[in-house]
Amino acid sequence: MNLASDTSQPLDQWSDHQPDGKPPQRTSKWRSTWHNFNLMGSAAGKVLKVVFYLVLISAFISPLSTTGQPKETVLYGQGEDLVAVIDLNGTIVDDGTQVAFGDVNQIQPRKLLQLLEYFTDRPDIKAVVLRVNSPGGSVTASEEIYQIIKRYRQQLDIPMIVYMSDTAASGGYYISLAADKIVANPATLTGSIGVIMQAVNFNQLADKIGVQGVVIKSGENKDLLNPFEEPKPEQITLVQNIIDETYYMFLDRVVTSRGLPRDQVEPVADGRVLSGQQALAYGLVDQTGTMYDAVELAKRLAGIKQAQVVTFGGQSFLDSLMGLASSRWTPQMQGLSKYWMFSGQTAYLYLP
Repeated sequence: MNLASDTSQPLDQWSDHQPDGKPPQRTSKWRSTWHNFNLMGSAAGKVLKVVFYLVLISAFISPLSTTGQPKETVLYGQGEDLVAVIDLNGTIVDDGTQVAFGDVNQIQPRKLLQLLEYFTDRPDIKAVVLRVNSPGGSVTASEEIYQIIKRYRQQLDIPMIVYMSDTAASGGYYISLAADKIVANPATLTGSIGVIMQAVNFNQLADKIGVQGVVIKSGENKDLLNPFEEPKPEQITLVQNIIDETYYMFLDRVVTSRGLPRDQVEPVADGRVLSGQQALAYGLVDQTGTMYDAVELAKRLAGIKQAQVVTFGGQSFLDSLMGLASSRWTPQMQGLSKYWMFSGQTAYLYLP
């Protein structure tokens, strides 16, 4: 049989080696592709195979249960009542923000909204503990999360307690203000009340190497913070006005939520970072303690003595692996690298 002259089947659907003399067998394009994939002996080929298997596994090990509802993990405790623990870990970003490996180390309004909405159909949840570990991030996303927590505090009519873990600074502190009470670990890094905007300017470098930026604009201030031009004082003033407006919104949140006089808050609202113990001295948190203390406070405010402490959601296997692989990057550096150093965006962000 002359395969070259047989046009009834595409050549790539036949095996090209039959040592036993049997008629050639048809193979699927998938098998052919997988066969070529297995033949890749290079390091890149091996890496691709590992990634493929991880993606395949993560499709079955996800933060959702088989019913599509948030996965529940019991930490400790007994009883029919539940204290729900929500981890808010990472940089605060807008819902539209994406990174290479999904939502690793991100806090997004949409995810918190979906989870709290699910709680509306769970009368067994008597209190919520928000475990915050964040250097802050987006101004708008921080405000959204703040409003979401406030709204569901009223809608669910159950206590919501914030427990500050390693870091709850700037935007991390901002979102904490929406809770009923704030418990900070004594060693927590918090505070950092303020706003930051950064941009790079290489005007002098461009002059030295002969690079010129060309801007076609409709108005004098359309290219604010143009990296090819020396910043003009009047344009810096325009940006500073925006920063000041955003800062005073943050300051007002602290004054209102904590019930403190403005002249008591302003001296420490200069961007400085505070320990949990220092924050308590200034009235920025309600008490210091551990996660256990935060749960006990939640139970006391809910009027219950026994409860199961349950985490909701969590990360998929692949997300956890990617988070482990990137563990050398602190949340602060992740936020810095992804968004704000050269972006010219305002941020409630702690940058050590």
